[in-house]
Amino acid sequence: MLTAADWPWLAIAVWWLGRLLDGTDGIYARATGQTTHFGAFLDIVCDMAAYSVMIFAFAYRHPELTPLWLLILFFYVLCITGAVSLGAAMRELNVNSDDNRGIRLAAGLAEGGETGIAYTLFLLFPANITFTASLWIIVLATTVLARVFLAKKTLAQFDR
Repeated sequence: MLTAADWPWLAIAVWWLGRLLDGTDGIYARATGQTTHFGAFLDIVCDMAAYSVMIFAFAYRHPELTPLWLLILFFYVLCITGAVSLGAAMRELNVNSDDNRGIRLAAGLAEGGETGIAYTLFLLFPANITFTASLWIIVLATTVLARVFLAKKTLAQFDR
């Protein structure tokens, strides 16, 4: 809403506060023995809702860039699908992991911090939003391709 209303500084502050809380809730839950499978599920759902709502707000502010916003949403779908499905396959195959998260995600270039940086750039430099959104699409597409190659390499050894 703050993004759509063109209050960039407040939008940035609220976004990063939300990301800080998102980054620490799981740590707190693990440290206090309060983790749940539903909490891990809800964390990913809320992340994707937050990322998507921001894209809707940017589309509201910059409707002339609708094709770019649609491409970003398209790549978000592919990014999260690849991350969750590869993470699930790795867990099922008992591929080693150093984390103790409720839901394992495959790593990529476009993670939560990078998304926040992209959104911050969109908000701070609206005159350059076509360039930064296009660059973000390239980062997302690279993440999708990297996960496909990682999946092929990681999972191929189990298909023999």
